[in-house]
Amino acid sequence: MARTLSAAKRGKLIDAAVEVFKEKGPGDATVRDIAGRAGASSATFYRYFRNKEEVYNLIVTEFLVELAKAWVSIDELFPTADPMSQTDALDAVAEALRRIFDFYVEHRETTAVIFRRVVPIDDRFVERGQELLDMFLEQVGRIFASLAASGLGTDIDPKLGSAVTVGAVFGASVEYILPGREVDIGNVVDQFISVARHGIMPPQGAETRGGLEK
Repeated sequence: MARTLSAAKRGKLIDAAVEVFKEKGPGDATVRDIAGRAGASSATFYRYFRNKEEVYNLIVTEFLVELAKAWVSIDELFPTADPMSQTDALDAVAEALRRIFDFYVEHRETTAVIFRRVVPIDDRFVERGQELLDMFLEQVGRIFASLAASGLGTDIDPKLGSAVTVGAVFGASVEYILPGREVDIGNVVDQFISVARHGIMPPQGAETRGGLEK
């Protein structure tokens, strides 16, 4: 029971830190702010963490690990053995987008800290951030290759397409998810797919597969 209570209190301090970091930024936040938000004393905070930097690093590191897992999970949607039909390919793209946006919604408060505080100014996470960006771009490049095998996006440069896609996902997250209002993920995904359908359809007269043939 004591261990359960201890874990719960630690979790409450972490949640409070996310809120305070979001509002004030890691630089201006204090241990007293975090402890007070959690309904605890500074002494209690120091029982779990050496300083605010430790809890800050923990929050960012865990977020980046979980974000990477979310992106990696979409690989399974795009098998490399045989080309998918165009309908199945677009369904896979929709599910991939849904997984990423669902992750951002589930971690909305931490996402706000990362996007608004860490990405613009924190040099400590530049290397890790670049590693993740490279991974995302490579992964989306593979998705474009899978789409091309289905006859979609055959005239799109995979490298440029990857950069545009990753940037669009980031932009949509900032615009629709971070403000804290209720967001219909299904509608956001539908809008993305609408753009994709018009942007990656094969050139007129090209051979197509699946259920979107003209």
